Amino acid sequence: MAEIKPRPKESKAASAVKKAAKENLMLRLITGDYANSSNIVARCNWPRHPGFLSKGIVKIHGCVTKNCSVFEKLRPEYWQAAEKAEQDRKNNRLKRKQAIKKNGSRDALIRETLEKSGHVHVTSIREESPDFLIISYIYDRRIDLTQEIRFLREKLGKTVRLMPRIAAAGAVDRLIRKPRRETRKVTDVRNAPKVGNAAKKRLEALGVYCLEDLFGRSGDALYKRDCEMSGKRVDSRYLTAYRSAVEFAKGLD
Repeated sequence: MAEIKPRPKESKAASAVKKAAKENLMLRLITGDYANSSNIVARCNWPRHPGFLSKGIVKIHGCVTKNCSVFEKLRPEYWQAAEKAEQDRKNNRLKRKQAIKKNGSRDALIRETLEKSGHVHVTSIREESPDFLIISYIYDRRIDLTQEIRFLREKLGKTVRLMPRIAAAGAVDRLIRKPRRETRKVTDVRNAPKVGNAAKKRLEALGVYCLEDLFGRSGDALYKRDCEMSGKRVDSRYLTAYRSAVEFAKGLD
């Protein structure tokens, strides 16, 4: 007969939370305030300020990251969901890094191939499907790109469609030829107001590696594409950052 293991003994704090939930009672937090049991997720057992912890207090105090010895987790279902959400975030970050690495070399090849004449500037590279690319570009002189497209199709193993547009006066010179004259320097997107490291990484995943890549682009379109790639609505602060970067790029000398 298999040995029946005894159920682990429930802590006093866990019992108190269950009782409070059943009787609709409030529990005392370490701050001295009282909160509904549904918002209680842990308890601090430090003798100097023992008490229950809400989700907000746990986040503010950084109890989980500190790995505090007097920190007691309550409500296992909450912590299981939190761990799953954190793992999902890590997986998404890894996918984004992989996409940046994979698409970065591909986009560099496309730009180098199409922009070598000095009269074309690639503004966006969009993957409509795994085997279909749409490349938008501006130009100030018509260039026959038949050989370049044939090369890219063979090299990438994808169907490539071009979306050309005539550039504003002096735009391609400012974006392509002038930087080349200045030893191919490019302008960091973080030079634009409201664009920090986080926005820069997201822009790289969208195929934007410098402010010169934003000419002819729309901040709203970039934000929409970011939401599509992320599979959810991205924080609106990135919409503000993308709009700022696009406007700033228009003023580049």
